[in-house]
This record gives sequence, structure tokens and C-alpha cells, in this order.
Amino acid sequence: MEFEVWEHDGPITCLALDFNRMYSGSWDMSIRVWDRSFLECLNVLIHSDWVWNLAPHDTTVASTAGSDLYVWDTSNGPKLVIINNAHACYTYSLARSHTGKLLFTGGEDGAIHMFEIIGNARCHVRRIATWNPHSSDVYSLAFEFPQAMEIEQRVRALKGLRLENRMRRRNGKGRRGDQCSFEEKKNQTDGDRNNWHNKRRMIWKVKA
Repeated sequence: MEFEVWEHDGPITCLALDFNRMYSGSWDMSIRVWDRSFLECLNVLIHSDWVWNLAPHDTTVASTAGSDLYVWDTSNGPKLVIINNAHACYTYSLARSHTGKLLFTGGEDGAIHMFEIIGNARCHVRRIATWNPHSSDVYSLAFEFPQAMEIEQRVRALKGLRLENRMRRRNGKGRRGDQCSFEEKKNQTDGDRNNWHNKRRMIWKVKA
């Protein structure tokens, strides 16, 4: 099957496919979402600069335009989140992990950033790692799925360690509080014992 995409007003810079749709990004600052069966344009996602790259996953598509990083809901079209100035200059390249939760961007500044998508309907994106392996523009990114899975496992393990450390700190505060309460009770008990011994000595003195 062959068909031509005519609806962009500028050069097409990137293409991607999933099971049912095709995605095209262009210098006309838009991504068009196409139905692969009926060859119809289903949605147009408007950006604020030239679209450089895109990466769909499930019902979302991530994209880079200008220096910014976007995440869109492709089911009904709203922009879920935008990271302004993801790179110092243009954000050229984009790759996505097999679960869709990790995004990797490469830019004109020679850096590679790793971002994590948190949440679904009300998602937000945060940068969790940066590498600076290049001294010039990064135009393309690719990785093997086993390596991506290993990175995601490390991220999950790091989250687990952070949560465990928080719980330990909280429990430590509770234990210190319990210890202080125990010391207070012990001091009070020792004081009661001393008072009792003093009273007993006074009674023996009176009897004597």
C-alpha cells in the first residue's frame, strides 16, 4: 500500500508508526496523527516551533520542537505537559523506552537528558539524569530494549531506596521519641524509689 501525505505546509522531519496510526512531524510546527486504515488525518498537534522528532506510545506521543519537549494525549489531542528549554538550544533527537515512561533527548548543546513521565491523565515530567558525551549537536538517539529495561530497573531501585530511607528516618524519629519517653519514665520511677527509701529511713529514725 502506498499513499502520500500532502497536508503539511513544510518539510516533514520525522515519522513514526504504531498498530493503528501514523505520526508525521514537520517544520510547519505541527504533528499530524493519521489513521492507517482509512488514510485520514485524525488530529493536528500544534507546537510553538519546528518539530524535530516524535515518539508515540499507547495513547500518548512525545515530541521535540525548538528547544522544548512535549507530551500529548493522542486520544483527544490535549497537551499534557511541556518542558521549556529542555536543552540550551535546539532539542533535535528523541527516544523512548519500551514502557513509555522514560524519555531520552539529545540537543544542539551536545547533552543527553533522561526524563521520567509520572502519572497518566495528569502527568508531569522531570529530568532525572544528564550525560555530556559530545562536544557538538546530537542528531539521533537509539538504544536496545534490554539496556532500556536495565535503566528503568535502576530507576525503580533508586526510588525504592529513597522510599526506604524516608521510612527509616521517620521510624528513627519515632524510636528517638519512644526512647525519650522511656528515659523520662525511668527517671520518674527512680525518683519514686528514692522518695520511698527516704521515707522509710525517716520512719525507722522516728521509731528508734
